[in-house]
Amino acid sequence: VAAAGAQRRHRRGVDLDRERALAVVLVAVPGRVRDLHALLLADRELDPLAPFPHAMTGLGLLASRRVEESVRSFDHALSFDKENSLALWGSGAANVALGRYEQGIALLEKAVTQTRRGSFVLGILGWALAAGGRREEARAVLAELRARPEPAPAVVSEVWLLAALGDVEGA
Repeated sequence: VAAAGAQRRHRRGVDLDRERALAVVLVAVPGRVRDLHALLLADRELDPLAPFPHAMTGLGLLASRRVEESVRSFDHALSFDKENSLALWGSGAANVALGRYEQGIALLEKAVTQTRRGSFVLGILGWALAAGGRREEARAVLAELRARPEPAPAVVSEVWLLAALGDVEGA
């Protein structure tokens, strides 16, 4: 009986990994927030205190330009884990999109710390700094990103950063 229970838990874990991978894809597809929400609902029911499904819902809402709603999802995720890097950077980006630059930058700075200055999140911080008028700090972030040996993970966020600095050609 114990082995059967362990097998069921293992299968559910594999299913959750697939669902989480699909959730990441759905975040990037405009207009698929309903599908994303339905997929993550099961995840929230299985583990109601997990920040991941709430943070991913927030990213889907943010990608669909439902920014205020996304902030609520990120806040919910952060209520379970105040150090969750996904929710921190998502909430930071959403706050910047709403013109709350200092609040967004503070959240992004925490996310950068949590990810050990991960390239993607660092690039998002650079974008926020540029959008918030802190252009010299944004340029310093850009220089740091470009000095790294493997810039590929930061390509998207570097494009945002360049655009926020007004370098449309570079973006």
